[in-house]
Amino acid sequence: MFRSLWLPALLCACLPSCGALEQSGEHVDLLQRALILDKDAGAGALATGSNSGRTLSPLPMTWFHATQSGSIANMLVHMPGFCPGVPLNVSVGKDDFGGSCYLKHFIEACPGLCDPTHFRCPPSLAECVGSRYAEQKGHLVGMFRQPEQRVLSEYYDYNQELFFPGAPLLCNYTQNPGDPEDSPNFSALEYAQKARGEVVYQLLGECSPGDHMLGNKWASSDDWRTQSNAEEAARRVREGFAFVGIMEEWNLSICLFHKMFGGPCRAADFANEHPTPNANKTAEGLYDTAPLQGFHDDLDGMVYQQALQSFRQNLLKYNVSIESCQSCFAEAKVV
Repeated sequence: MFRSLWLPALLCACLPSCGALEQSGEHVDLLQRALILDKDAGAGALATGSNSGRTLSPLPMTWFHATQSGSIANMLVHMPGFCPGVPLNVSVGKDDFGGSCYLKHFIEACPGLCDPTHFRCPPSLAECVGSRYAEQKGHLVGMFRQPEQRVLSEYYDYNQELFFPGAPLLCNYTQNPGDPEDSPNFSALEYAQKARGEVVYQLLGECSPGDHMLGNKWASSDDWRTQSNAEEAARRVREGFAFVGIMEEWNLSICLFHKMFGGPCRAADFANEHPTPNANKTAEGLYDTAPLQGFHDDLDGMVYQQALQSFRQNLLKYNVSIESCQSCFAEAKVV
């Protein structure tokens, strides 16, 4: 319903003579021609922007979105040729994509907006890689976050709704029968223990298309929570990702992406479209980990350490630093 109403309105915003074009059918041809032009521009930008010596193109890029690790949707959709159906003045956020469920709405609209040869539309907000790794290897791009900070952000933001049947999970991605009144009152520590290895599972496990990878379906078993699985997940980050960013180094991560693959630096790339409550954060903007009582996610910790290593290696490889990124920051008007 949302897509059928929003997409025509968006196309009309792109095409001033939308009414006349709709009558003639010419708008379809115009969009197709624009798609071809933008595809060529995107390929050139990627070829020019990357000196990595890759033998395989990172296209189509596949966005790996670990929950509460930051959305790079704005950066991806405005890469040349990726999503010709999204105007430059539109951001993937609450204002332009229908409120707090904006990422869900973007995912629903994505096939009508984006070129599948450049950007693979995700089937859900935080899909699993699982058995699709072979086809996605070398095309994955994503941000990673320190595990305890990530799980606390998830705990506070989702209001403990993930691990009981009937939860209104993330804009109704999952529909499970049950009574929300049966929700257990998890502490932050209990929640973190249940979510241990969440990113490992997302990299290795299987999810139903259109479903969110979180929820009570995978949290009920510990069989997959092994060091060998964590090592395999870390290997996938090391070998399968065309780009690895770090949420704690957001500005440098965005600059690095553009150094590697081209495309303009835009203010929306650096914007926080979904800030979490600050009440539980320290003056440095980090969550106070005291409620975790010393808990450490050893599994996701291995993945994060590999992500840090890959990120730092590429900073050196592409000569990315605060100083070298000043032109990108200036272009995006980031102070």
